[in-house]
This record gives sequence, C-alpha cells and structure tokens, in this order.
Amino acid sequence: MAPPKELDADGLAVWRELAPHALDQRTLTPATALAFGWLCRTIVLERKLAAAPLAVAGPDHRGMMQRMEAGLARFRLTPDGKPPVVVEQPKDEWAEFDTPLSLVKT
Repeated sequence: MAPPKELDADGLAVWRELAPHALDQRTLTPATALAFGWLCRTIVLERKLAAAPLAVAGPDHRGMMQRMEAGLARFRLTPDGKPPVVVEQPKDEWAEFDTPLSLVKT
C-alpha cells in the first residue's frame, strides 16, 4: 500500500514501521490510508514534543500522547489486554473434487 504523498520523510519512516502491522490486522486499507497518514504525522509530532525539554510532559505533549494512543488503538496497533481473535476457516470436505478431471492422473 502506497503512503499518502503529503507525508514527509519522518512520516514515511513511521509509515514503513507500522504499516506492515496494520496490514496484518487488516485495518490499513485504501479507504483508511488517509487516517493512517494522520496517525503517522501525530507520532512524528509526539516524538518531537517528547524530545523538547520544555515541552515534554506539558499539556501539548500529553494531548498528543492521547491522540497517538487513540490512533494506534483505531488501527489495532496497541495491546488491549485481550487475546487476538483467530478465525479458522472450516475444512472443505469436498475440496478433493475441485480439481478438473483433465488434471487427474489415473
């Protein structure tokens, strides 16, 4: 999945870091790519605030941390204390008959 064109280098780095996990969770789709880009920009801003001695733990930083946490949860990228739901496909008892007869060796 291609990232939005408006992401800068830092945002692209976050995209590359998190996109595989969001794809695994099936939460990153073409329809959600814009929101995922917003999440990447939010993470970049939070990291900058965390590195600024006068801003760390201040109101702007705490607000950005909340936005980041909400975005990570939206894309199921943060643990929520629940085991992941594993959906097993039922076994197809008729699968042996799916092979065309021209491919069956006798």
